[in-house]
Amino acid sequence: MSNNFNKLGLYEQERFRASGAEKNIRNRIEGTLGTLQMIGAVLEVYLPRMADTVVGLTGGDPTPLDDSDDVMRLPSPENPGEAPMGPQEPRDPTDLR
Repeated sequence: MSNNFNKLGLYEQERFRASGAEKNIRNRIEGTLGTLQMIGAVLEVYLPRMADTVVGLTGGDPTPLDDSDDVMRLPSPENPGEAPMGPQEPRDPTDLR
């Protein structure tokens, strides 16, 4: 004994495929996803810069407070004997030299 609902489902699937609506729906979904990916890429590039600009306009310092990055530093006028270039070693906060 066959189920009439299964037959109806198979009939609707065949009718949907024959109408070409599947390709139209797929194209619309791919277009929407492409648009969303482009918007995401633009936000990824410009949002951090916009945040730095807003911080700068409000009077803040947009540079990070963490000095642990490996940037090249010049010797300070207070201590001309330190290495002229290279990453700065982290200091002990209790060291008062």
